[in-house]
Amino acid sequence: MKILRTLLVASLFTATTSASAMTVDFDVFNGSSFFGSGSFTGNDMNSDNLLTFSELDVFSFVSTGYGHNVSLGDLVDTGDFDITNTNWFANGVSWSGNPDDAFFTWNNRNLSVSSTWATVITSAVPEPSTYALMFGGLGLVGLMAARRRKQA
Repeated sequence: MKILRTLLVASLFTATTSASAMTVDFDVFNGSSFFGSGSFTGNDMNSDNLLTFSELDVFSFVSTGYGHNVSLGDLVDTGDFDITNTNWFANGVSWSGNPDDAFFTWNNRNLSVSSTWATVITSAVPEPSTYALMFGGLGLVGLMAARRRKQA
């Protein structure tokens, strides 16, 4: 019974790592000119491997040359971020009202980073808590295996 309980706890820890909590850093370019950089953090709550606007916890974008400083509260919409392929889709509504055109929109839809003029380069990094849960689960599985060898 103890082994079954340990296995159940270990599987819960390991399964929790698939929640896909992550932070994405990004840079925005207009042609070859740097426009700004930022990051967002979210949790894939429905496990569809996409971070959507409603799943974001934090968003930050700064473009010092143009005076933009955007936070999550300023956003109106974002495109979806494909966790598996680390690709940010420009499928948000842009400032001009065009659907499937913007990476993100802010200022009551008056401004957006649109795919018609911008290129976005991303790098996704799982949050430290994801690694902690994964290693905790693996540690419990290892402990269970060691106990099993000791009892045999």
